[in-house]
Amino acid sequence: MHLIGSNYEKVEVSYCGEISEHNVAPLTLAVLKGLLEPVLGAGVNYVNAPTIAKERKIKIIESKSKTSQGYSSQIAVKLSKKGEEKIVSGTIVGRSPALCRLTNTALM
Repeated sequence: MHLIGSNYEKVEVSYCGEISEHNVAPLTLAVLKGLLEPVLGAGVNYVNAPTIAKERKIKIIESKSKTSQGYSSQIAVKLSKKGEEKIVSGTIVGRSPALCRLTNTALM
């Protein structure tokens, strides 16, 4: 959250590779909770995070692709707000999490 800020309008969570064959709904909930909790406090949980996002008019998009992008599995989160887009993606290498991509783009 410290890397990406807040006040986003759209959250896109993409699952690529082997992970796309699994139920990823709990992971998407964890992403929402992780994004909202630092801004709104401890009242955000896995049950109410989607409702809070909806109340704040944050559009949530979840996508899956069996095609891998250099890793057997990868998760990417793209956050969009007026004039700005941030992408964070990661994977697991061995037993350790690894950051694959971190971008901050000003849109025109």
